[in-house]
Amino acid sequence: GQKPINEQIEEYFAKIPQEDEVVIFTDIKGGSVNQKIVPYAQKKNVFLIAGFNLPLLLELAMNEDKVTEEELLDSIEESRKNMMLVRVEVTDSGTEKEEEEFLA
Repeated sequence: GQKPINEQIEEYFAKIPQEDEVVIFTDIKGGSVNQKIVPYAQKKNVFLIAGFNLPLLLELAMNEDKVTEEELLDSIEESRKNMMLVRVEVTDSGTEKEEEEFLA
């Protein structure tokens, strides 16, 4: 059978060298997955990001350099700007008209 998730996480972190950074993304701060990672996020080389979005994930995945806390904070702030409500109006002819340009 498969090992319990706590054991899998512990084994994963045991293999990470101190000089490597680990960036972990979870969906909800305080959620069950987030809570399991919090003890490991106390290490200086482990960064835990809750409530991430796809642009942030892609930006960090394409960055092959060592990541700093300041760079992570900048990337998180920049990714917040990508979140928007896209309002779609239905015109009299029944077609849709987007108010925001896609990927403007």
